[in-house]
Amino acid sequence: MNIHAVRTELIETVDGLSDTELNQRAMEGVWTIGQVLEHLYLTEKAVAYHVRKALHNEDVQIDPKPISFILDRNNKAQAPAPYEPTDEPKHLQDLLLKLESTRTSLLGACEDKESSQLAKKGFTHPAFGLLDINQWIEFVGLHEQRHLEQIKEIKDHLSV
Repeated sequence: MNIHAVRTELIETVDGLSDTELNQRAMEGVWTIGQVLEHLYLTEKAVAYHVRKALHNEDVQIDPKPISFILDRNNKAQAPAPYEPTDEPKHLQDLLLKLESTRTSLLGACEDKESSQLAKKGFTHPAFGLLDINQWIEFVGLHEQRHLEQIKEIKDHLSV
Protein backbone atom coordinates (compact mmCIF):
# COMPACT_ATOMS: atom_id res chain seq x y z
CA MET A 1 0.00 0.00 0.00
CA ASN A 2 1.49 3.29 -1.09
CA ILE A 3 0.33 5.78 1.52
CA HIS A 4 1.65 8.67 -0.57
CA ALA A 5 -0.48 7.75 -3.60
CA VAL A 6 -3.60 7.32 -1.47
CA ARG A 7 -3.05 10.71 0.17
CA THR A 8 -2.56 12.37 -3.22
CA GLU A 9 -5.81 10.85 -4.50
CA LEU A 10 -7.62 11.89 -1.31
CA ILE A 11 -6.50 15.50 -1.72
CA GLU A 12 -7.47 15.51 -5.41
CA THR A 13 -10.89 14.08 -4.52
CA VAL A 14 -11.73 16.80 -1.99
CA ASP A 15 -9.97 19.66 -3.78
CA GLY A 16 -12.32 22.52 -4.52
CA LEU A 17 -15.12 21.42 -2.21
CA SER A 18 -16.89 24.32 -0.53
CA ASP A 19 -17.45 24.36 3.22
CA THR A 20 -21.13 23.74 2.49
CA GLU A 21 -20.33 20.59 0.49
CA LEU A 22 -17.78 19.50 3.07
CA ASN A 23 -20.36 19.72 5.87
CA GLN A 24 -23.41 18.47 3.97
CA ARG A 25 -24.88 15.18 5.15
CA ALA A 26 -25.64 12.77 2.29
CA MET A 27 -27.92 10.62 4.46
CA GLU A 28 -29.00 10.50 8.07
CA GLY A 29 -26.51 8.60 10.19
CA VAL A 30 -23.68 8.95 7.66
CA TRP A 31 -20.66 11.15 8.23
CA THR A 32 -20.07 14.24 6.13
CA ILE A 33 -16.94 14.46 4.00
CA GLY A 34 -15.52 16.83 6.60
CA GLN A 35 -16.19 14.32 9.35
CA VAL A 36 -14.47 11.56 7.36
CA LEU A 37 -11.41 13.80 6.95
CA GLU A 38 -11.45 14.66 10.66
CA HIS A 39 -11.64 10.93 11.50
CA LEU A 40 -8.62 10.26 9.27
CA TYR A 41 -6.72 13.04 11.01
CA LEU A 42 -7.61 11.81 14.51
CA THR A 43 -6.65 8.24 13.62
CA GLU A 44 -3.32 9.13 12.03
CA LYS A 45 -2.48 11.49 14.90
CA ALA A 46 -2.99 8.64 17.37
CA VAL A 47 -0.99 6.19 15.25
CA ALA A 48 1.92 8.65 15.02
CA TYR A 49 1.85 9.13 18.80
CA HIS A 50 1.83 5.39 19.49
CA VAL A 51 4.55 4.72 16.91
CA ARG A 52 6.84 7.19 18.69
CA LYS A 53 6.13 5.47 22.02
CA ALA A 54 6.55 1.97 20.59
CA LEU A 55 9.99 2.78 19.20
CA HIS A 56 11.24 2.97 22.80
CA ASN A 57 9.83 -0.44 23.76
CA GLU A 58 11.67 -3.73 23.85
CA ASP A 59 11.88 -5.71 20.62
CA VAL A 60 9.16 -8.34 20.26
CA GLN A 61 8.21 -11.03 17.75
CA ILE A 62 5.05 -9.92 15.94
CA ASP A 63 3.27 -12.08 13.39
CA PRO A 64 1.76 -10.26 10.39
CA LYS A 65 -2.01 -9.85 10.44
CA PRO A 66 -4.45 -9.83 7.48
CA ILE A 67 -5.09 -6.09 7.67
CA SER A 68 -6.16 -5.72 4.03
CA PHE A 69 -9.52 -6.97 5.36
CA ILE A 70 -10.17 -3.31 6.21
CA LEU A 71 -10.74 -2.52 2.53
CA ASP A 72 -13.91 -4.63 2.49
CA ARG A 73 -16.51 -1.96 3.16
CA ASN A 74 -19.20 -4.64 3.55
CA ASN A 75 -17.67 -5.17 6.97
CA LYS A 76 -18.91 -2.16 8.89
CA ALA A 77 -16.84 -0.91 11.78
CA GLN A 78 -17.65 1.55 14.53
CA ALA A 79 -14.86 4.04 15.14
CA PRO A 80 -13.60 3.97 18.73
CA ALA A 81 -14.82 7.06 20.61
CA PRO A 82 -11.50 8.97 20.54
CA TYR A 83 -11.51 8.79 16.72
CA GLU A 84 -15.11 9.83 16.13
CA PRO A 85 -15.44 13.23 14.48
CA THR A 86 -17.33 16.10 16.03
CA ASP A 87 -20.45 17.73 14.61
CA GLU A 88 -18.70 21.10 14.44
CA PRO A 89 -18.49 22.69 10.96
CA LYS A 90 -15.28 21.82 9.13
CA HIS A 91 -13.05 23.88 6.84
CA LEU A 92 -11.15 22.08 4.09
CA GLN A 93 -7.86 23.95 4.42
CA ASP A 94 -7.78 23.37 8.19
CA LEU A 95 -8.33 19.64 7.71
CA LEU A 96 -5.73 19.37 4.94
CA LEU A 97 -3.15 21.13 7.13
CA LYS A 98 -3.92 18.75 10.00
CA LEU A 99 -3.59 15.74 7.71
CA GLU A 100 -0.27 17.05 6.39
CA SER A 101 0.96 17.54 9.95
CA THR A 102 0.04 14.04 11.09
CA ARG A 103 1.60 12.46 8.00
CA THR A 104 4.82 14.38 8.61
CA SER A 105 4.78 13.26 12.24
CA LEU A 106 4.15 9.61 11.37
CA LEU A 107 6.81 9.37 8.68
CA GLY A 108 9.24 11.50 10.64
CA ALA A 109 9.12 9.05 13.53
CA CYS A 110 10.27 6.26 11.22
CA GLU A 111 12.56 8.04 8.77
CA ASP A 112 15.87 6.90 10.26
CA LYS A 113 14.70 3.34 11.00
CA GLU A 114 15.13 0.23 8.88
CA SER A 115 12.07 -1.85 8.07
CA SER A 116 13.63 -4.71 10.06
CA GLN A 117 13.74 -2.46 13.15
CA LEU A 118 10.12 -1.39 12.69
CA ALA A 119 9.08 -5.04 12.40
CA LYS A 120 10.20 -5.63 16.00
CA LYS A 121 8.22 -2.78 17.54
CA GLY A 122 4.48 -2.55 17.77
CA PHE A 123 1.28 -1.82 19.62
CA THR A 124 -2.25 -3.15 19.71
CA HIS A 125 -4.99 -2.41 17.20
CA PRO A 126 -8.53 -2.81 18.61
CA ALA A 127 -9.59 -5.26 15.87
CA PHE A 128 -6.35 -6.84 14.61
CA GLY A 129 -4.38 -7.16 17.83
CA LEU A 130 -0.64 -6.54 17.98
CA LEU A 131 0.69 -4.97 14.76
CA ASP A 132 4.29 -4.06 14.05
CA ILE A 133 5.04 -0.51 12.96
CA ASN A 134 5.40 -1.52 9.30
CA GLN A 135 1.87 -2.89 9.42
CA TRP A 136 0.64 0.21 11.23
CA ILE A 137 1.96 2.36 8.39
CA GLU A 138 0.29 0.03 5.90
CA PHE A 139 -2.90 0.21 7.98
CA VAL A 140 -2.91 4.02 7.76
CA GLY A 141 -2.86 3.76 3.96
CA LEU A 142 -5.51 1.04 3.83
CA HIS A 143 -7.70 2.93 6.29
CA GLU A 144 -7.37 6.07 4.19
CA GLN A 145 -8.19 4.08 1.03
CA ARG A 146 -11.33 2.71 2.69
CA HIS A 147 -12.50 6.19 3.64
CA LEU A 148 -11.50 7.62 0.25
CA GLU A 149 -14.05 5.25 -1.28
CA GLN A 150 -16.57 6.47 1.29
CA ILE A 151 -15.87 10.10 0.33
CA LYS A 152 -16.37 9.26 -3.35
CA GLU A 153 -19.74 7.69 -2.52
CA ILE A 154 -20.77 10.74 -0.50
CA LYS A 155 -19.75 13.04 -3.36
CA ASP A 156 -21.77 10.96 -5.82
CA HIS A 157 -24.80 11.05 -3.54
CA LEU A 158 -24.48 14.82 -3.16
CA SER A 159 -23.76 15.23 -6.90
CA VAL A 160 -20.60 17.26 -6.23
